[in-house]
Amino acid sequence: MSVIAPDNDAVIAAMLRLTSPTADWWLEQWTARERWIDARFRARGGPWAIVRLLDRDHPVPSKLPSRQTARFSIVALRSSPGADIRALLAALTAGVAAHEASFRWHQPQPRSPGPSAELDPRSVSPERLAFEAGIKPALRIRLHGDEAPYEVGLWLRAGYSVAAVETDAGADGARTYVMVASTRDRALALVDAELRQYLPIAAQLVALRDCGEMLGYPSCCVESFLRSTQLEHDGHDPELNSRRGNFHRIDAAWVERPRARINTLLKNDRLGLISFDPCRFDCPHALEIAGRIAGVVEAVHSGYEQLLRGAFAINHEDERVALELSAVAGGRERITAARPSSPTAGDFAERLLGQVVDPDGRIPSVEQPCRVFRFT
Repeated sequence: MSVIAPDNDAVIAAMLRLTSPTADWWLEQWTARERWIDARFRARGGPWAIVRLLDRDHPVPSKLPSRQTARFSIVALRSSPGADIRALLAALTAGVAAHEASFRWHQPQPRSPGPSAELDPRSVSPERLAFEAGIKPALRIRLHGDEAPYEVGLWLRAGYSVAAVETDAGADGARTYVMVASTRDRALALVDAELRQYLPIAAQLVALRDCGEMLGYPSCCVESFLRSTQLEHDGHDPELNSRRGNFHRIDAAWVERPRARINTLLKNDRLGLISFDPCRFDCPHALEIAGRIAGVVEAVHSGYEQLLRGAFAINHEDERVALELSAVAGGRERITAARPSSPTAGDFAERLLGQVVDPDGRIPSVEQPCRVFRFT
């Protein structure tokens, strides 16, 4: 395989942007992995496609539409019915060829025997698929200010109504919210609800409720979120309040048999069918929405739902860990492996190894508040 060298972002963006005035496709988003680049494109009228760029010498399945440049194989992994893949590959091949000389691979390494055209599930974006399929009535997208103009243009060209607002929220610098809806009134109403969240607490709760309703979240799950905000403390910084609120909300949603379709504990891994925490992990209203989204997502990535099954832990710092369990006496289970979903969760994962989980998902031997969920 060849490993992508760092500092290629500008070159990758240049290769993927379709600048031809006759091009009916445009770039929606891209992600660089260790051995390839995945990009999602949109066409006028709504068709979409996911394309992968690989080292030219890497084998490509013959059944997939593809083109080659001097340095890359360009492979169409997935597309919506009726998408003009030939036109997309032609336009993309020209763009890649024009800029690929500046792209850097690390020293090539022995080629992996693994598949060359397996779609990374983190590239699927269920929320966007749900919106485009009419399942979700609107989108609320948080991003950095310099990314907003392109995002706005993308949705406007696709025929949607868009409104954007910049706030002082977001410790990571992502302070711009882009609201996308089928009507101008709904997009503007979402911006209004976002701004009203800076009013005194009573008005904030009304604004949050309005926002959840316009995004299509079940009212029971919205009320659960509002209850979790009441645990916030003015003496804490907003990020700490957010982490604690996330834990208490998810802890309160614990049930004996949580359903994988509404698993939101894999947020840090960018996996999940729904973008809201359910009031209970067997909530019928959340399951109904997730079931409709699952049908759309499975058509793009078969087996996606299976990735949401398994055991996971969360603590009151909102650190999340994937677990492997083995049965012991009395309906309890021992933690035999723990994988953190973010670097900050490493210590939490280490503390969990060897601990015993009781039937209620609690770990009595761990002092820090935490909960274990077994999603099926």
